[in-house]
Amino acid sequence: MVIVAAFAAFYFTVFSGLQGFVKAIIAIAVLAACSLLLQRLLRLEGEMGLLLFKTRKGLGFLDWVARRVPGLWNFLADFGIVIGFGLFSLFIFKRRIPKMTVVAGMIFLLIFWLMIFPLIAPLSLQLINLSGLEKDLPVAVQQTIDPADPAASLRLYLEAFISLVPTMLVLAGGLAFLLGYLVVYNAVQIVFLIAISLYSMATGTVGSDSFSKALPGVSPILPGINIQLAEGVIALAIILIVHEGAHAVVARVAKIPLKSAGIVMFGFLPFGAFVDPDEDKLKKMDDETQNRVIVAGSASNLYTATLFFFVFLAFNFLVLSIYPTTLIGTHYVLVDAVAENGTAYGVITPGMVLTKWNGVNVTTLAGLQAALNLTNNESPITISTANATFTPSRGNRSQATKLLATAYGDYVEPVTGIQVTEKMYGFGEYVRNLAVSTPYLGFLYNFLGLVFVLNILVGMVNLLPIPPFDGYRILQTTLGEKALYRSLTILKAVVALIVVSFILNAVPWLWR
Repeated sequence: MVIVAAFAAFYFTVFSGLQGFVKAIIAIAVLAACSLLLQRLLRLEGEMGLLLFKTRKGLGFLDWVARRVPGLWNFLADFGIVIGFGLFSLFIFKRRIPKMTVVAGMIFLLIFWLMIFPLIAPLSLQLINLSGLEKDLPVAVQQTIDPADPAASLRLYLEAFISLVPTMLVLAGGLAFLLGYLVVYNAVQIVFLIAISLYSMATGTVGSDSFSKALPGVSPILPGINIQLAEGVIALAIILIVHEGAHAVVARVAKIPLKSAGIVMFGFLPFGAFVDPDEDKLKKMDDETQNRVIVAGSASNLYTATLFFFVFLAFNFLVLSIYPTTLIGTHYVLVDAVAENGTAYGVITPGMVLTKWNGVNVTTLAGLQAALNLTNNESPITISTANATFTPSRGNRSQATKLLATAYGDYVEPVTGIQVTEKMYGFGEYVRNLAVSTPYLGFLYNFLGLVFVLNILVGMVNLLPIPPFDGYRILQTTLGEKALYRSLTILKAVVALIVVSFILNAVPWLWR
């Protein structure tokens, strides 16, 4: 009954009209209450709202996998350290690693950075609901150099150098250094924008709303809240099985006993998985063996992401082969919202795609503005969308109106109150349209994309050198806990900086 009641409350919360942030709080509270009640009623093992289900079943299978090709598992773990830490891995290995492993790992890392990594952000914005965050992302603007302005030239060259910093960090410190840089960089921007807002409020100058432009760098992933429920649960299950299974297999290759394995539940949702190796025996192993066991989980997530990257590309190719289209790459104008005081309020609704304004074809914001230039106080208003044509009141149009930029990153037509954004028709939109008549295509798109994106995110975050992630344990093992805490002041400062930055990256959610 507890599970049924919790599921019902969770379901109605997810599909309610509440804001995403409120949904998340209520859903977490429901799941936590479910866990605590089950723990008390069934006397289950757990802590802080998480339930642990331990078993020894399946350990024999892990032993069998470890015995099959032990050399391969060790190589993949070493390879993963190179991917995770770039040339810094030479310090982790203390130079005890074949040169070919380092060279191959660096080549893979560079290919991963140039070919696979660029797909993460756009795909994440399509698969993860980030409360309209995509509208606030910066847009690249082409700049020209004025030969008569040395300062402008210097600024442009400086910006070009800064744009190379991520690539240099990837080579020097792998994906761990890259993510650390991105976390700190975004935290600095957040602090800077908040400081501008506070200064403007104190002095009464322009810029008091600067803090609203700060973008959060972290977000919880909750199936049913900001990712699809079924696809999200399955994708997270794959991530957890791969991650913990890799830890277990490499531990067994090193002859480290496994006490148990199991899953972690948060209410009725799978929250994690675990293997319980003999920690005392693990700590007695040499640094190389310990690091292999620790990094195996993150490395396996990155390998899985790479595999699903190619599966996702194959899915794209198959869909476009079976359902060819010329729409992909074209532009369209999407209605984001309609102001209550606008003449189109209650007539045009958010989510509609504008196709014509007074008979003039509209596919871009420039095209919409051109149509507005032809509209005056005498003109009737007809707005065509992808599905129908509407005639809102023309309002007061003594002269042609212009699109006005809003604080939300889109544009508003002031008389009708329609807020619009120019979008490019991509593969995701095309598949979602096909999914109306062929639902399994939408499921496959979400599932394959989530497995790809979330494996990369989990793998990279676990490489961060901060507690309680695997990257921090690798530092502890390599440097020794005493050195980490007492001698290396600079390293401690870096760890503290990343921890504080990680927290600051969540601050903008307070006003979104």
